[in-house]
Amino acid sequence: MFRGRYRWLMRLALVLLIGALGWMWAEREKAKHRLVVANRCGQTIGKLDIKVGDKSASYQDLSNGSDATVPFSVEPGERYDIRAEFSHGGIDHAQGVLGEEHTFIVQPGGQIVLQGRKAQ
Repeated sequence: MFRGRYRWLMRLALVLLIGALGWMWAEREKAKHRLVVANRCGQTIGKLDIKVGDKSASYQDLSNGSDATVPFSVEPGERYDIRAEFSHGGIDHAQGVLGEEHTFIVQPGGQIVLQGRKAQ
């Protein structure tokens, strides 16, 4: 009788493990298709407009240290246009074609960079 219970517990553990691995893989794949703008400029961004292809998103009062993640999926090769209007004055703008990385950082001075290089 103990052998039967042991087998069922092992089967259940295997199913749970496969389910957890599948969920982790799906989350990892989903993260590849997200565009994130991280505010690290030291001031609040009064208005942030993000356009990718024919989709767009706007954010108001994005405080320093906050991130904005677009609510739609993006793909490499799509054109992007990011415009940041700072609450203390000043505007920065970045545009180009998305590569494999989709994380932009607004640095001190308002410069919008993509993985360590100036966004085109």
